[in-house]
Amino acid sequence: MMNNSLIGVVLCGGDSTRMGRDKGLIRQRNISWAEQAFQKLQQLTSEVYVSINARQAAEYGKIFLPDRLIIDSVESMGPLTGLLSVHKRMPECDIFLLACDMVNMDVEMMKALSESYKKFSTQHDFYVYTNAGKYEPLAGIYRSEGIKRVLSEIENTSFGKRSMKHVLETGKTFAIEISDHSKAANVNSLSDLQK
Repeated sequence: MMNNSLIGVVLCGGDSTRMGRDKGLIRQRNISWAEQAFQKLQQLTSEVYVSINARQAAEYGKIFLPDRLIIDSVESMGPLTGLLSVHKRMPECDIFLLACDMVNMDVEMMKALSESYKKFSTQHDFYVYTNAGKYEPLAGIYRSEGIKRVLSEIENTSFGKRSMKHVLETGKTFAIEISDHSKAANVNSLSDLQK
């Protein structure tokens, strides 16, 4: 039986260089992408937070309450920065991570991960989708025990590549093959928006 609470985290701290503007603040149907992801996670977790970098604090503070924002507190390692920063602030919580640019990911699909996480409890550290056999790390559940091991290895410099995919490849990962590939797509550029 799991003792840890499952919190939701919207990952917004990237540089959005290909898009040319902050993806979490893009509005679609009169709501920002960050808010869309926040609302999806609210249906599956006890509390939801938004992971950002320090440069984003002012703009995101106009949308979310200050206690919902978690500013990066570890060195830059791509999306892993957000995951580890949240873990350092709430080390006992398991984290349901959703990148703000995964706008096609729906709650029904996310429920499959949530159900696997509940069913298999502590048998696995991470619960994610695979897309054509490759891990999709930016919509998944990361148990605190697994994150704790990763953080310890990074701090002791014994961790290899500092990426989310490496975390999944070297950890105890449960994966579900995705049936609708479009739902797992990250929207990275203006041309992706037209698709």
